[in-house]
Amino acid sequence: MGIIKVVEKDVNGCGEDAEVYVSCSETITDAILTALEEILSTVKEGTPVEEWDTDSLVAEAVERFNSNNDAQLEIINSPVVAEF
Repeated sequence: MGIIKVVEKDVNGCGEDAEVYVSCSETITDAILTALEEILSTVKEGTPVEEWDTDSLVAEAVERFNSNNDAQLEIINSPVVAEF
């Protein structure tokens, strides 16, 4: 198990990034990361620029990933952070 942080750089043209956290049902491997990256690229390339929304793009990529892989991904609100 693990958490993947997906970052879309400079989403507003002013340097702000958008982040989406995705949990994985299995240990994250290079193969899982590569597959997710390829699917994200495909989804982004197939979506008109005016419809780009980081959350929606990642949700579509997660859905496609889950339909073709044993490992399952799920979008989560944020990773757990604890400070002492």
